[in-house]
Order: sequence, then C-alpha cells, then structure tokens
Amino acid sequence: MPDDDTKLVEMDPEDAKFKEEMKRVRERRFAQRQAATMNHAQATAPVAMSEEPETVEPPPEAQEELGGAAASASDARPMRIEKPAMAQSIQAPYAPSRGDGDGDDLLGTYFLLAAASKRATVARLIIPHPPSGSGAAVPEPTKLGTGFLIGPSLLMTNRHVLTKWLSTIAVAEFDYVSLPGSKSLRVHRHRLNPRKFFVTSPPPPQPGSGKSWTSKMALDYAVVHIEPLSTEGVPLLPRGYSQLREPATEPRQPDRVNIIQYPGGRHQKIAMRQNGVIPCSSRDHLHYLADTQKLSSGSPVWNDAWDLVGLHNAAVARYTDHRGRIVERPGADPWDGENPPANRIPWRANQGVRLASIIRDLQQRVAALDKEKPLSATRFGDLTRTSQLEACFEPPPSVTDPEFMLKLAELIGKGQRQDDPNPDPVPPKPKPPLIIKRPGATLKSTMRAWGAFDRK
Repeated sequence: MPDDDTKLVEMDPEDAKFKEEMKRVRERRFAQRQAATMNHAQATAPVAMSEEPETVEPPPEAQEELGGAAASASDARPMRIEKPAMAQSIQAPYAPSRGDGDGDDLLGTYFLLAAASKRATVARLIIPHPPSGSGAAVPEPTKLGTGFLIGPSLLMTNRHVLTKWLSTIAVAEFDYVSLPGSKSLRVHRHRLNPRKFFVTSPPPPQPGSGKSWTSKMALDYAVVHIEPLSTEGVPLLPRGYSQLREPATEPRQPDRVNIIQYPGGRHQKIAMRQNGVIPCSSRDHLHYLADTQKLSSGSPVWNDAWDLVGLHNAAVARYTDHRGRIVERPGADPWDGENPPANRIPWRANQGVRLASIIRDLQQRVAALDKEKPLSATRFGDLTRTSQLEACFEPPPSVTDPEFMLKLAELIGKGQRQDDPNPDPVPPKPKPPLIIKRPGATLKSTMRAWGAFDRK
C-alpha cells in the first residue's frame, strides 16, 4: 500500500496519530493474509462450509503484531474469519474406502501361503520322448493334460486324459514353472504304476454298442498310483496333497473357485480372477467362470479355503442341438472339434465334477475291484487298493506346520534354476530301451512285448 507507506513516512513516529494509523495498517494487512489463506484452502479442498461463519480473534502472534490492540475489545473490532466446518458430505475422490457392492473380495494373507503349497501338488502329464542317439535335440514331449496328488501315493486326473495303457508310459512332471528373466524351476518327474492302483469312472458307450448312457459315465475321473521317488531320487511326500473330503457346503453362486493348471501344456498358471460359480442343473457337476484352456483337463478345483471341491473336465457351450452336440449357433451343423475353430464357438462357462460324487463312486469301485481282482500278494505284499485309498482321507500336513514348510522349502530348493552355472550334481538317468516296432505289429503289442503291461 504505497499511499499508506508515504503517509507514515511523513508523520512523526512519536505522534499519537502515527500509532493509530500504524495499528489500522497492520490490522488491514492481517485480514488480507487470512482471506488469501481461506481462498487457497477452498480451491484445493472442496469441503462443505458451515452456514454461519464463526467469529474468532486473531492468534497470539497476530496480537503481538497488532501491538496488543486486538486484546482489547474497545480498541479493536472483532474479526470475522470463515472457518471450514467438519465436512458433512465429502465429495469424490475423497470418499471413505468401501467395497464395490459385489461381495467382500478381501482375503487373509494365509491364502497366498496355502496357494504356494498347493502349487507343488499339481503336475503336468506327458509322454517323454527319449533322445534319438544322433545328437539331435530331444523332441518335445507329448502333452496329455493336468493331474494332482490326492494322497501320499495317488494322483487324480480325467479319464479322457489318462487311460490304463497311457499310464504305463506317461510321467507326472512337477514344478514346470516359469520364473522372471526367461528362467524356470528344475522339473521333477515321477513315473506312474497302474499295476498297483488304477481306477476310472465307466467309459461312455461306443456308437453302435447298444449300451445306454448313465450318469456315472459323466464323472470322468481316473486315479493312478504314482511312484514315491522321482527319476532323480527326490521324494514325493513333502509336497503334500489335497485331502479327499466332502466339502461342508457345496459351491454355489456367488462362491469363487481357484484352479492351478497347465493351460495348453505350457508353464503352470492359476485362475483366480473372474472365477465365480454360476448355477448348474446337474447334481454331479458345477459351473464356473474361471479361465481354462486345452490340456487344463484334470486340474483341481479349490474354494477360497483351499479345500478340494471338484475336478475340472470340460467347457460348456452356449448352444447345443437336440442330441446335446455343440453347435456354433442354433440350427448349425454339430461341431467336430476343429471346424469351426474353437474360438468361434460361444462358450457359456467351464465345468468341473463335484468331489462328493467322485468320492462315492470311487469307494464303490475300489471295494469291488479288491474283491474281484485283488493285487498279487507275491508282488505287492499286503498292499491293497482300499488301503491306498484310505490314506487319501487322512488330512495332509498343514501349511502352518514348521516342519512341513521346511521340507517343502528343501524340496523347492532342489529345483534350482535351469540356467544356474553351478547346479547340484544329478546322477545320470538310465537310458530307456529302444523300442523298435516290428513290421505289421501294433504299438500296443510292441509295448506288451517289452513288459509294459501285465501278461495274462
């Protein structure tokens, strides 16, 4: 304020009028600073203001600047400063934290610990091809699907993934997991032994066989014995397993499910987004929106408590004809699996077989097999199919058990990265016998000649 400053310079500092004029200048400048502060606060924080502004006195620092004039009501007029009241309606984006109205998506961090332990129980089922001996690269294995441990020595998958004949040459490959930097864990392969245990749901009737379709044919499960040591000598037991136990409550909308799988036969992945359960009319199946791909068949289906609730086996198309065959649209020709491409088929959901239905049928079949075709006492001792299955109903080691977690960490530690410059020494693998197919012989008869099947 140049005019005020000029006037003050011309006045005598000892004059009483000078003191009064100085007091008014300080008072006016203080009010201007307060108004500027309030304007800035209103521009940066859009909050509701009180209807009646409160009348307050300047703070002690301002009273000293005013020369004590504000302390006396007779010497200074009270100042009216608009203070923001407590906001009664806070505007976005400053709204309090809240859900999206679609259920509670918060999970305990135990969820991640349990997921890490369950991951170690899921295997990729493949048929490895031995080297040709000419120095060429080892060909890619034949990929079959996914399987998982349900007991100390049993593995479950789909019947359409693994037959008894395939289980004699297939292996379960664990820890096929990709890591950052184009690295991966060292895999561990365990052989399967259908001679000790192999039970499946009944196969569907062949065209022209005259047999009728039954509901048990749609269960689509297979259980096979898995060797306790890998081809490198790594034990299977520290991996744990998913206990065979009927869930306390069957999954239903809006429950969620989690699926660890090998989609397309590639590295292990987990489906845990957009994975809600949707209504299903079948009492033996459940439908869900969790993503899967080809060769995900045989994957375990868990709830958010990581209890096994189902076995993934198929995708559900939106349209079918009067015979239940998949069609691209109403009135179109049935889909033959290739034409039109699968990405043109409108899919409604994915499907799994309920665990409770599998358990009931599995127990009946095992009891009947032990009665009709008991295992050879000279070859397997007192081992029975029933005793192997009963172990699956016992609870596995808990992920909160320090001893179990130590064994699991030791197991994963043996799976060093494949590009590690100093890996642990691995004993050489025994070379499999070279199978030469005789002219006119089938592959099955050739495998039987090499002892791949029980000779009857």
